[in-house]
Amino acid sequence: MHPLPAINRALKTLFYSQAHATPEKVDPVRQGEITPAYVREAAHLRAVAENVTNGPLRARLLEEAERQERLSEQLKKDEA
Repeated sequence: MHPLPAINRALKTLFYSQAHATPEKVDPVRQGEITPAYVREAAHLRAVAENVTNGPLRARLLEEAERQERLSEQLKKDEA
C-alpha cells in the first residue's frame, strides 16, 4: 500500500480533531459503535506514524493516537 493516502487520512483526522470537540455525553446506542472506532483510528495513526520520516509530524500522529485511546477509555468508563 502506498503511504500517501494513509498519511492524507491521518492528517484529516488531526485537523478534524483539533476543530471539533468530542461531546461530553454520547448516546448509549451509538457508544458501542464509537468506542471501537476510536481504537481503530488510534491503530491507524500509529501505523501511519511508522512510515513518516518527519519527526514533528510523527510526534503529532502519536499524540493523536494517544488521544484517541484516552477517548475510548473514557467512554468505556462512562459505560460501566
